[in-house]
Amino acid sequence: MSLPIRYAYNSTRWEGRLGVAPGYQSFEQDRAPIYPTDPNAQAELDALKARNTDVRSYYDSLSNTGFAFSADGSLFYRLNPNTRIGASASANTFGTYDDYRSTFELRQSLGGAK
Repeated sequence: MSLPIRYAYNSTRWEGRLGVAPGYQSFEQDRAPIYPTDPNAQAELDALKARNTDVRSYYDSLSNTGFAFSADGSLFYRLNPNTRIGASASANTFGTYDDYRSTFELRQSLGGAK
């Protein structure tokens, strides 16, 4: 569940977007074999696990609940009716999952001006 907030700005030359979405997430993941479609490989891994407890033969079950946050933004400058240059960035985080991205872009529209 999140509460997205968005802002957009457009002018003759500039285009900008900004968004944030604070929220609350919850997920559960069941224990699963490492080789779910290969019984022979899974049996071999289970046998190794029986001899050495450091060997992992199953993915652990997980459960996580808590605060989540997502944000993104972009700013572009229109060089001509079909060409824009700019940058965008985004962040998404929840529990141990963090995703950060940033790009510098040159956008060219093919055909008529948009």
